[in-house]
Amino acid sequence: MAACLGESQDLLWTPWEVLGTLVIVTKPLPLDVDAISRAEAATVLGVGEESVARLRREGLLTEVRGGRLLYSRAEVEAFAANPWLNGVGAAQVLGVTRTRVFQLASADKIPFRFTRSGKRAFRKSQLQVVADARRTRSTRTIRVKTRNI
Repeated sequence: MAACLGESQDLLWTPWEVLGTLVIVTKPLPLDVDAISRAEAATVLGVGEESVARLRREGLLTEVRGGRLLYSRAEVEAFAANPWLNGVGAAQVLGVTRTRVFQLASADKIPFRFTRSGKRAFRKSQLQVVADARRTRSTRTIRVKTRNI
């Protein structure tokens, strides 16, 4: 049967009866004008569409539903500006080995979050602050008093 628009214009209802109850279905939410497709998100991030899907599965990008899988343009652009990195990427930013990154993370010396699959993810901007602090600390001048003999 065809669906009919209800009196309030807020509900889409069908004249079906299921076990003696009228079935009422709310209208789908309008598409967000900020929403972009997976292909567009991949272009913004400079990666393939499967990488965007992986980021969504890991919980690092969220989707906006509207009949098909869409992503928020603002969130994708923010991700591109400040991406989540894996251990190898974090090691490159910090200038240490991947093993050292995980040692620092286990000791709560660098910030991270766990993805849905249980892997650690590191924000590039947060690691950059830590890397800058490490460089500043290593370049400090140490004054040593010496005795004239």
